[in-house]
Amino acid sequence: MNVVGCSSFMSGSSQKSVLGEFGELVGIFKLQTIERFSEMLAKQICGIFKVSGLYFSKLTILPVLLCVVTSVPAQVLEEVIVTAQKREQMIQDVPIAITAFSGTQLEQLGFRESTDVVQMTPGVSLAGSIGGQFVNFNIRGVNQNDFADINESPNAVYVDEAYVSLMQAHRFPLFDIERVEILKGPQGTLFGRNATGGLAHYITRRPTEAFRAYSDFTYGSFNQTRFEGAVSGPISGNLSARAAVLYNRHDEIMKNLEPGVDDEWGDDTIAARGQLMWDLDGGSDVLIIGHISNSQTSTAPWQGFPTIGIVDAWGNFTNTVRVSPSEVRAGIGPNGADFCPLCFFGPRPVPGADGFGYIDADGDDFDVRKDVAKDDSAEYEVYGATGIVNWVFGNLLLTSVTDFKSMKKEGVRVDVDASPNDVLNFQADAEDDQFSQEFRLGNNQDKDTQWVLGLYYLNFDIDSTQGVFGPSAFNRLGLGGIRMVSPVQLDTTSISLFGQFEHNLNEQFGITAGLRAIREEKDFNHHASILLLDGTVFVPELEGQPGTIQNTQDLKNDETLWAGKIVLDWHQNDDFMLYGGVNRGVKAGGFNQQLGGLFPIEQFEYESEVLTAYEVGFKSTILDGTTRFNGAIYYYDYKDYQAHAANNLVFFVINADAEYKGFELELATQPISGLDILLSVSYVDAEIYDVPLATGPIGSGQKLLVDVKPTVTPEWQFSGLARYEWQTESGGSMALQGDFGYTDGSYTNITNYDSTWMESYTIGNLRLSYTTADQRWLASVFVKNVADKRAEQLGFDLTSAYGGSLRSYLPPRWYGVSVKYSWF
Repeated sequence: MNVVGCSSFMSGSSQKSVLGEFGELVGIFKLQTIERFSEMLAKQICGIFKVSGLYFSKLTILPVLLCVVTSVPAQVLEEVIVTAQKREQMIQDVPIAITAFSGTQLEQLGFRESTDVVQMTPGVSLAGSIGGQFVNFNIRGVNQNDFADINESPNAVYVDEAYVSLMQAHRFPLFDIERVEILKGPQGTLFGRNATGGLAHYITRRPTEAFRAYSDFTYGSFNQTRFEGAVSGPISGNLSARAAVLYNRHDEIMKNLEPGVDDEWGDDTIAARGQLMWDLDGGSDVLIIGHISNSQTSTAPWQGFPTIGIVDAWGNFTNTVRVSPSEVRAGIGPNGADFCPLCFFGPRPVPGADGFGYIDADGDDFDVRKDVAKDDSAEYEVYGATGIVNWVFGNLLLTSVTDFKSMKKEGVRVDVDASPNDVLNFQADAEDDQFSQEFRLGNNQDKDTQWVLGLYYLNFDIDSTQGVFGPSAFNRLGLGGIRMVSPVQLDTTSISLFGQFEHNLNEQFGITAGLRAIREEKDFNHHASILLLDGTVFVPELEGQPGTIQNTQDLKNDETLWAGKIVLDWHQNDDFMLYGGVNRGVKAGGFNQQLGGLFPIEQFEYESEVLTAYEVGFKSTILDGTTRFNGAIYYYDYKDYQAHAANNLVFFVINADAEYKGFELELATQPISGLDILLSVSYVDAEIYDVPLATGPIGSGQKLLVDVKPTVTPEWQFSGLARYEWQTESGGSMALQGDFGYTDGSYTNITNYDSTWMESYTIGNLRLSYTTADQRWLASVFVKNVADKRAEQLGFDLTSAYGGSLRSYLPPRWYGVSVKYSWF
């Protein structure tokens, strides 16, 4: 028989991995009393040396060791240990809607970037900008689609217990990862600020007590070359270390047909991580992590298509649509007249083209013509260090998490009109220095009661500059070539106290209650100006253009907020849990970053948002332990939702009330030996109320209030995976895997105009792998996006700016082969 792995479980719980008839429980041991014996047994039976890397934290009561010995591995369906409640538990024991992936599952699924997990996570999609180079999570319709670096996502991202404030840094390469946890619904009690919609937590692999190492090489389409490697083991005594590196590059996907101009959509990334672990007396330990990454990418890989505005008698847009092949009007006014006073162009010089006469000949395919494109334009750099100390004294555990990060992006450029015409370009730079400190105190002995108290401090300082360069876009306004620049400094300090209490009322019922108090202070300095292309300030009187040419804002925002939860859970038996509760999530208010001085923002400051979530869910293990079936249904009462809107070249966040409701179902099963099946479905019905759109004379401030759908929020999502593994005559194993994901259509803009609608799509992937009998070699061939779908991912409506709109797409069909070798 082949040895396939070793996992930790809570005693008293029968929630097991999907083992089928081949699973065999070989022993349950209380680790506090016979830790060395159980490690020795794991070495002899499971064929591994490192067990403590899978141990529970000191807050866990009566952990057990479960070794699975089987002739066919069941790696995709292994049940993952999570830390959603600041202690390690089996995912089936936690009364929270969670989708989690172990490192093995991430490898089997071919996930290489932090955001890849959305492919198999119901109720989660992506928002973002910069042609897909900037992305963040959309959890159950809760998202922030603003590309301004001073704004934070309402869905928090953590790496090794440390918060990541800059949204641009939410996309990063996955390498040497232990697991990923996606928590849905407000998580403000234990995770604090900006976990309004939920959070994603990435946990890296820890140093091992015995020598371990691996190297993983991939070669794929567009000359992709990827190397990932790690080495881990003891240094001396109770000190162990781990080091991991990543290198990934690929050629540009978009071919630029414009002579002398670079192609777009390439990547060149290098990253490294080092860790030191001290195991101290009495179960205490100290972990220090250092990391650095650098990515160079091209200008934003947007593609354009012609659009036209439907304009009312006052010149306001009421809709935008794709143009017909014969269309020559700048805008469609009352009675079909050519009328568009807000457009930067006159009648279209070419029928069916954008306002400056360009048509992308191959539509949504990847041949483009752009005058501004550079294959190494943008650079993204992140470095930092995290220190985690667990100190056990008596029945208590004190945990300290100290973190510093520096995040920077330079040279981010966008050809806004995505054409060979020199109309409009965008550029952005940002730097964010962040420090956080958390202290937690909890108990670790009482099996019926768990509690944790904590103090959290966060400070980050962002310097961000963004600007628009208009060599010819403003000619109609008589301005000639100008640029609009808006540098911003934002200093944020947040301090919070929190606590959570969990108690088993009896053998079947339990209760969880938590509360967090937050004090947040923000200092905001903003300066917007219009300059000539040579840099001199340009301040004429602009007839018909409201607002000032130069605008300076020094503002403060001090708020006291609170988040909380109360959840009841009922265990009918060891294999079924029903839970229900109320969660209150909050996100502090903030500020808008004006894009230059020509287009004024009516209100720089927006208010805090409050999400009250009502949720009922269940978790079950059925069919003799071969199947897990989980589900949740929810209702969100959203007050002052921070919605991102775009109108002309004005991008801003407004507050509006909203109402969400939906459900999710997840099924994981092993119906026969070697066959793993995953299925999931999610549905969300979301409505934002009374969103203001312009009406009445331009500059009058009159608004029409409309109800709309949130951006990038598909109503339905489906995903599925089937993986069959069998043993070969040589003693190794082969595995054939196929998976798919369906994403419903959604809008790119809160206006919900017709041209902002993105069509639904289905993406399918295939993978064939072989593992040698000694488990040292793993070889795989794969195809991603088998049908070569052009799946729309993000977009911008820029109809008034250049008579067109932008789209970015998921990558095309991608072939590859990977080879991994492990030393142990």
